[in-house]
Amino acid sequence: MQFSQAGVADVLRCAQRDENFVREMQDNVQAILKLFGTRYYHSSQRIIPALTNAWYYFMTTLGNLQTLGEEYTGTLRFSQDNTIPSKTAELLWLLLYIGGEPMYDRLINSLLHKVKHSSELTEQAKTLLIKILTFLQEQKPTLKRIHHSLFYIGGKYYNISNRILAIKYVLVREWLRDDTFTQSFKLLGHLSLFYILFNLIQQLWSSKNNGNVAENLISEVDTSKKGCVLCAENRKNPCATPCGHIFCWDCICDSLKYQHVCPICREVVLPSRIILLRYLTLQVRIEKMFRKSFQILQPTFKTRLLPIIRNKSTNVDLEKLEAESTDISVVDEELKAREEEIERKRNKSRLKNSDRNILFDKNPYPEPEHWQHGTLKYMRRTYGRYGEASGVDPSICWPVKDELENAKEYERVAFPYTITQIVEEAHKQRQEKNERIRLRQEEIAKKLEKLEQMKQDLYNRIRTKEKEATAAKERKERLIEEVRMHFGYTVDPRDEKFKELSET
Repeated sequence: MQFSQAGVADVLRCAQRDENFVREMQDNVQAILKLFGTRYYHSSQRIIPALTNAWYYFMTTLGNLQTLGEEYTGTLRFSQDNTIPSKTAELLWLLLYIGGEPMYDRLINSLLHKVKHSSELTEQAKTLLIKILTFLQEQKPTLKRIHHSLFYIGGKYYNISNRILAIKYVLVREWLRDDTFTQSFKLLGHLSLFYILFNLIQQLWSSKNNGNVAENLISEVDTSKKGCVLCAENRKNPCATPCGHIFCWDCICDSLKYQHVCPICREVVLPSRIILLRYLTLQVRIEKMFRKSFQILQPTFKTRLLPIIRNKSTNVDLEKLEAESTDISVVDEELKAREEEIERKRNKSRLKNSDRNILFDKNPYPEPEHWQHGTLKYMRRTYGRYGEASGVDPSICWPVKDELENAKEYERVAFPYTITQIVEEAHKQRQEKNERIRLRQEEIAKKLEKLEQMKQDLYNRIRTKEKEATAAKERKERLIEEVRMHFGYTVDPRDEKFKELSET
């Protein structure tokens, strides 16, 4: 069975869908780990991405199943010989995909250590090898960008692990192939590759004259110990990214809504990986989490556990516990009111609540305000846009019997032909178009055969007109000379007497 190669757009959609599902898994795992404490949560942040990726691809790829992204785009993984990769190849791909970058770093560090402590190499060889290994270590992001540029140009291997093991993507259905943006991606790949190589050569030249590449790159970034580079003001609620840069909490959160990268070094940063640097703010957040948990469990405590304690325990002051729980509820309401007041003061733009919700990708009208908000069409559209956060019952999204009948009637009227008839009509139109093209080409060929004769006739007509014009000019000059000899002075050719004489 023949399969067509997937385009760049198909592979990008597949990878983005898989990354979204993996990121959702990471958020769920992090939410569970938060319940075990902040220290355990932060200590396990480095292994969560590797665990979720391994879990996801172990359940899909290693199980001979399509990933959710591959199923969404209708693609399959194929090896170089156009067969499904073996289990060994898929396992190697997973190891390189998850641990390829750490293995690369460990290999470079190990080689550097061996070269520095080697007694067999000369000092000149050591210096040269150390420079090469340091360059490979520092230019790891550049190698990644070069790989991405080659992917945009060729459209085969999205990840470096795919390129190493020659695992490509093919389309299950050829009619899904869309080459609309192929040329645009190729142009983007060539431009980005030229830009990367130009910057690399420039950095090598500057490092040759001014020192290390890394020092030149660091010197280009203007950092401030007190100011935020995004808002150009003093940092408020400072927080740090995994790459070590510090911003305001609101500034970096707004930036990550558009792109999950650091604004300075462009390293990938997830919103869940931001660390707040103020202990007081972190402590308040932890207290709020425990208060919210207690508030959720309070009804269960009163309805189920409290009667059991009253029957089996006589040493506990139950009224005191109930009073404390009431006090906690009052404090929680005060905290909520204070948060609402702070949020109101933060709203410097003075946008409406609906416009502000749209800005932060929330349901603009959590509570119905107009009659349109109660219509079935609006509620379905709201659920399709915001999901469970919209508060709409998903059961209304299923069409009822009358809607199904109307849809069938619409399809019968709007699309009266079957797929076979449509294909036959398209085939017929294609044949007619090809026949028109063939007749037109034959007509052009016949005219091309007469082209030389037509050119010769044209040249003859041009030469005849030139001869006639030359003869007329000579006759006019001769007449002017005769008139001048007759009258004894030069006569204006535009004179009426001269015109009468020339006509006779």
